[in-house]
Amino acid sequence: MQHRELKLNGVIGYWSLTDGTPLDVVHDGLKPAGLSHCVPVEMTDKPSLRRALATVFPGRRQLIRPLEGKAGFAVIHESTDDNGDMVHEQQMQVLIIYPSHMGGEAYLVFRPADHFLIQRVREEFEQEKGKVPAAQMGQILVRCVEELKGVSLRPSGGFYWLAEEDVPKWEQVCDVIESANPGNRMYLLRTTTEPETVDAVCDAVITQVQAKLDALAESIESGDLGKRALKSRETMAQELDEYLQRYEGIFQKSFKELRDRADEVEATAALALMQALSA
Repeated sequence: MQHRELKLNGVIGYWSLTDGTPLDVVHDGLKPAGLSHCVPVEMTDKPSLRRALATVFPGRRQLIRPLEGKAGFAVIHESTDDNGDMVHEQQMQVLIIYPSHMGGEAYLVFRPADHFLIQRVREEFEQEKGKVPAAQMGQILVRCVEELKGVSLRPSGGFYWLAEEDVPKWEQVCDVIESANPGNRMYLLRTTTEPETVDAVCDAVITQVQAKLDALAESIESGDLGKRALKSRETMAQELDEYLQRYEGIFQKSFKELRDRADEVEATAALALMQALSA
């Protein structure tokens, strides 16, 4: 009689995050785990400016409104007059431009140009570009999970299963995120080879891969993709097949139908690419 040991030990990871995690600390901290590429070099300018203005002009009566058709915001003070009618007074307008002589770096243009809080806004803007808001920190962590071939246990995310072999790297990630910001909390729940655990993770793999294959197929069949995008879809289908192969080894279970679907999507992308190249 042959005996086969199912090695499904691993962890379920989830987190609670706060704003203001230093970007450079996270980027440098994830280098030993080979995951620094999951972290942007700096935060995008427009959200950083919004956060800077909210810091300089705090309070629920101070409204930060985007400028229509432009990269920038107006700061509006809301009040009521003696008749109880709402009054809105613009306190500042800030536009983001990218002068060629600055090598593409963002430059802030203010109205009025002599507002006494201009320097404060500039300083806060630069600081905010080096901080990660909680929502974007979550996106970085999801990218790390994906790099480690983790499994989202529900469609909306939030809880992720990682195989035992990837736990040391994930623990490095957890240490970096928590040490970078005391308000961040990373949680790990150890899993075993109980049948319920196997079923839950296996079902999540199927759901996750099926959704990605459906999205790939739909985008290819739309006929709207260029050569580079088609090549990217072909590569993504290959990666999903490799992902399924990995979990076949972990679960000791066949995902033949899904792997056949991945091959089909890959072939469709390759054919569409050949047609595009010959057109």
